[in-house]
Amino acid sequence: MMAIKLDPNFVPIPLSKAVKSPAVIANAKSQGITPEQYVESRGGINASGYYGDSYGINSSDKVSLTDAEYKAASMSGIGGVAGASGAAINKALADKIKAQTGSYPAWYASAQAAAAANIAAANANTVLPDIIDESNYFNGPPPIPTATSTPPPLALKTVGTFTDPKSGDVFALREDGTKELLSEGTKQADALSAKEAADAKAAAEEYNAQMVADAKTQEIKAERQSAYETLKDEFTKYGLGSDEFLAEVKNLILTGTPTSQATLKLRATNEYAARFAGNQERRNAGKNVYDEATYLSLENQYRETFGAYGLDNLLGDTKTSQAKLAQYIGQDKSPLEIKKRVQMAVEQVQNRTDVRLMFAEYYPEITDKDLVSYFLEPKDTLASLESKVNIASIGSTAMRQGLVADLGTSQALSEMGLTEEQAAAGYKNVATTLPDAKRLTAIEGGKYTQADAEGAYLKNLASEQRKLAKLAEREQARFAGSSGVNKTSLTSSTTGQLY
Repeated sequence: MMAIKLDPNFVPIPLSKAVKSPAVIANAKSQGITPEQYVESRGGINASGYYGDSYGINSSDKVSLTDAEYKAASMSGIGGVAGASGAAINKALADKIKAQTGSYPAWYASAQAAAAANIAAANANTVLPDIIDESNYFNGPPPIPTATSTPPPLALKTVGTFTDPKSGDVFALREDGTKELLSEGTKQADALSAKEAADAKAAAEEYNAQMVADAKTQEIKAERQSAYETLKDEFTKYGLGSDEFLAEVKNLILTGTPTSQATLKLRATNEYAARFAGNQERRNAGKNVYDEATYLSLENQYRETFGAYGLDNLLGDTKTSQAKLAQYIGQDKSPLEIKKRVQMAVEQVQNRTDVRLMFAEYYPEITDKDLVSYFLEPKDTLASLESKVNIASIGSTAMRQGLVADLGTSQALSEMGLTEEQAAAGYKNVATTLPDAKRLTAIEGGKYTQADAEGAYLKNLASEQRKLAKLAEREQARFAGSSGVNKTSLTSSTTGQLY
């Protein structure tokens, strides 16, 4: 609501007094507002009964009587016919307007007519005396008598004054014991104004306190919302973004639970335990658990290895992969070990046909389909897997030379520490020597086997090496100078022996 610009001569009476007016109460009720609101909306009321929004500069004539002028005009009409007081007020206002503008206002003519009508009505009820003014008898009609009224009583003598200690009202004390109000005091109004001021101050302080409290509440709410968003982002990054889990996060934070305490409670939930199952396995084994960042870093390193070898499908969907990787974390399988397992499975077995075939022969329970998965099973140690790969690789070198690849022999050679390269060199010698050795031994009625040659060239057995040497000597003695088997045919393969 816009503020009303009041006339400088407008002096409103106290609000507490103005709201008691029956007219104010009725008007406020008709508009559905309180009397206080109504009076304030009109700019207040002065002692003459004018509202601020229709007084002086706010009136149609831009001129109004002051309270003193209004009271004087009103008093001049008291004791006359009905409406005399109003007529006197109208005349005083019209005279003031004429004095300021140079002419009477348009409404004054109708006001005068109304006043004349009131006088005529009063005359109709007036009894004239039976006296004829003979001096005017022949000079025209008798004069129209003016309205009369009962003369006012003689004024009583003032014997003193009295000031009411409560209200401050000043009274004239008359000789007959009556009193007449001379001026209204302001004590009650002042007291009421002081109370209103105190009430207003208290209301303002209460309002300010409430504003501060509301601001603090909003600040706390904003801080908690920020903390929730932070935790939400953090746990979502961990893969804990279900509606149920996030609702629990929000409930804890927005109800005032400190972030550190809320984090501890969330870590105790079933969903958190399932997400970081590797930590639970470590805890059960009496090992230290990883923080979330370290745990996620390990998962990422595992996934990088699987991705590098095109084995993402082995991990399955998100939950399946989390469960599989949790096994590695729980059983202390480092990313380096997992990488070695994958490398062996792919590079040393799966991608080499001869080794893969030998692996399938030696370990028929492991199919090509399950090969990599088998290497990734935590129950088989890395050393055990390395041994199996080496055994199959040794067997493949025998197979490449067309020899028998016996599992027992391959295991024995692997246990001796032979590598695939060393076995390949040895089996090359076995393949070269074995046919002649068999033939010469058969001539003597004996038998020479692959195992004998493996003993000489792979196991570095001195007895087997001597057997070959003597066989060569006998060959030379029997066929010296002959063109059959030359004297170096059995020994040439022994040059450059590895052992």
